[in-house]
Amino acid sequence: MRTYELVYFALGLFVFGVCVLTDLLNASFSLNWPWVSTWGGSFLSLVLAKNNSKKFADTYARSERLNRDLSLKNQEVAHLNQTLERKVEERTAEVESLLRYIPQGILSLGDQGRVGTNFSAQLPEILGRTDIAGQSIQELLFEKTRLTADERDQANQTILASVGDHYLNFETNASKLPAQLIYYRGDEELALKLTWNYELDENDEIRHILVTLLDITQEQTAKQALDQKNREFELIRQLAEAGPKRTAQFFNSAANLLDENRSLIEAGDLGVEDLKILFVNAHTLKGAARTLQFKAISDALHQVEALYGKLIKQGLVISVDTGPLLDDLNELEAILKNYQRVNQEVLGRSDDYAKVAIDRQFLENNFKLFQYLEEDRHLPDDIRDIIHRNSDELVQLIFMSLASVLQELLAQADKIARDLDKEPPQIVIDCPDVMISHQQDQLLRNCLIHLLRNSLDHGIESRSERLAAGKPAAGRIEVRVEDAEDHLSLRISDDGRGLAIGRLRELGRQAALIDSHVDVSEIADLIFHQGLSTAKKVSQISGRGVGMDAVRRYLEAAGGHITVELGEPLDPDGAFYRFGFLLRMRKIDSLKQQRDRQFA
Repeated sequence: MRTYELVYFALGLFVFGVCVLTDLLNASFSLNWPWVSTWGGSFLSLVLAKNNSKKFADTYARSERLNRDLSLKNQEVAHLNQTLERKVEERTAEVESLLRYIPQGILSLGDQGRVGTNFSAQLPEILGRTDIAGQSIQELLFEKTRLTADERDQANQTILASVGDHYLNFETNASKLPAQLIYYRGDEELALKLTWNYELDENDEIRHILVTLLDITQEQTAKQALDQKNREFELIRQLAEAGPKRTAQFFNSAANLLDENRSLIEAGDLGVEDLKILFVNAHTLKGAARTLQFKAISDALHQVEALYGKLIKQGLVISVDTGPLLDDLNELEAILKNYQRVNQEVLGRSDDYAKVAIDRQFLENNFKLFQYLEEDRHLPDDIRDIIHRNSDELVQLIFMSLASVLQELLAQADKIARDLDKEPPQIVIDCPDVMISHQQDQLLRNCLIHLLRNSLDHGIESRSERLAAGKPAAGRIEVRVEDAEDHLSLRISDDGRGLAIGRLRELGRQAALIDSHVDVSEIADLIFHQGLSTAKKVSQISGRGVGMDAVRRYLEAAGGHITVELGEPLDPDGAFYRFGFLLRMRKIDSLKQQRDRQFA
């Protein structure tokens, strides 16, 4: 009740009370006053009536306001409904437009992993079929991909277990749903990128799983082409840095070594000694590839070498299944042929360094001379001069200077040193004017790659070790050549820590190759025994005990030899000795010797 209504009501009660009191006094004392209580009651009734009317008026006014507000609210609700319907229609039109024009396959999966009736117009084009609604995702998609049976089953079970269950189940197993796959559309292969999402109900349970499929075949093809170009650019860089001559020499050496390996494998019945030859050839070629930084070839050779080494350690004799060995060899040759293709087609180089181009007139003149020699051995001086000049030219074309070959080969020491994190060594070559054949050039290349690595890995110390020992930071490698009557002698030594006689003695005893009374020279000779290495760990540089055995094998196959020349001990215990390698190889026949054999 409002304040003024209370005032009116209080005033009415007061007047009524005064009137009743007046009538009581009048009746008690016979005062003969007029009776007024009826008037007081009427006044009170009027006051109450006024208050009630006012209250009714206020209530009516309030109801009118409420009616007006309700009407406004009804109008707002009606407008909102109209707007909502319009928005729903617009959103539905947008969704339909997206499903019709978006360049992706979009579908929803419900119970039993079946596709709903609404899906994008692009989906039939991607999948190559129109009967999509109601199909299971397993039959519609998974069974036409490269996914294994286990992968398909895991993906399908994840979908079946997720629909109608809490979304955490989906989140937990989402990794089993493929993000990318190869889909077979008839004879075509499509690369599809997939996304997986879900639609929840009010209980956070999955109502539908939403899937998008994007055809990325063109992008994948472009990426593969770009990757191929990048790989080819890398091959071009490696071949360009190696140079045409060294590259051709490597290819020629690789062809010879791999041909020998193939012949051994295809012959079957491989014994341990055969496996050692395979191993030595692979190890030698790997060293040359690493020196030239032909990474793909050296990596492949490292894997092949590891397989050969495993078989050697097991002492196996392969009599039937040479398939894995041939597979590895075929893969290796494919990598080598790719290098050769780039070298020939892109860089325009020749792979065959063994062949030389000779002027036709020069050959004709020499042919006439040889015909004349066959008929008459008594030559006039002028003909003898021609023979001499032509012989000199043939020597320059066919043979090569040993000094220049050594300089070129030993220049590779810088790269080997960098691989081993050591200072590039100082190279000293003392070589007379001697010519060698192409075959001898290849022999030296196969041998020196091992000798260089042996010197830099086992012999010459690291920068810190050398400085601590009072030596220059960079090591020193010396090669001195002596020209004997029928052979060449090459002495190769370094100023490193020396030959680890103590370590070789220990390894030789463990392998039961020597006894306790053996001479130190026999201990030194163990360096040529395959499988013995003083390296502390095996790496792609060295440590398998193969290098020096390979050198001996190559030299002896060419009629040469290698020995260790021991010097004085470098420590009181005789653990290390100063040493060098002495290589002997036959000299090339003179042109006269070759002619004599030809006409004999």
